[in-house]
Order: sequence, then C-alpha cells, then structure tokens
Amino acid sequence: MLRFCTASSAKKNHHFFYVVAQGAGEDLTRKFVKLIPRFQVVGTYCSPFRPLAATENEEAVAVTERSNDEIVWVGLGAPKPERRMFSRC
Repeated sequence: MLRFCTASSAKKNHHFFYVVAQGAGEDLTRKFVKLIPRFQVVGTYCSPFRPLAATENEEAVAVTERSNDEIVWVGLGAPKPERRMFSRC
C-alpha cells in the first residue's frame, strides 16, 4: 500500500478512505501525509459496524461521489467492500 501510495502521489491522484473504525480514516490520512508529503486525501467516511439503512447507503455513495476521488481504499468486513465497490460501477 505504501509503495502504491508513493507512486500515485507523484501522479497527484486523489485518495478516499472508506472504513469501519471511527477515526481510522483520519489516522490513515495523518500517517500517509507524514510519510508522503504530496499524498492527497479528498475524504474519509466511517461506516457503522452493522448493515446500512437505505438512506445511510445513499449518503455513503453521495459522499464518495462528491469527493472527486480517483482511488478508494475500502477497509470493511465482508460483504460490505464488495457492495460498496459494486455501487461505484
């Protein structure tokens, strides 16, 4: 992940962290920006540790779509990552 993020920062790619642990997206952002000064994070979203209600799912999709991301890192337990990635297609 570090190698990929370093290479993508040279291309000025925008990253988004979609995670389940409260504060994990912000922690990852701080760590990667410290390690890779040009690293660009355009947003984070913390999903609750339970199935999402329809309105919550719509909100999560809207947040990621507004972020202008190019790379989405998904840190969720199965099957949430598969559902999230499918909703972006």
